[in-house]
Amino acid sequence: MRNRICGVAFVLINALAAVAAAPAAAQLDAAQMAAAKQIKPGDLQLPLRIMLVGEKSGPPVFDIAALLGSGETENRILNLLNQTGNW
Repeated sequence: MRNRICGVAFVLINALAAVAAAPAAAQLDAAQMAAAKQIKPGDLQLPLRIMLVGEKSGPPVFDIAALLGSGETENRILNLLNQTGNW
């Protein structure tokens, strides 16, 4: 499970480079990176949403990341991973 969480986090953090300029491009990048790591793109969305806003529902997750900006998005991902000991 820990490797799966780290794999998801790796994909998410690496997709953040494009998120501020183009959320749709970041979503596509994340999907491609997920496929390379044999992670379903849908498996990225719920963990990312919870890391960013602490809820299971809301606006599109990559739009949330764009509003927060890549720095804050990365901080929130790393914060949760550090708190849970999964990093």
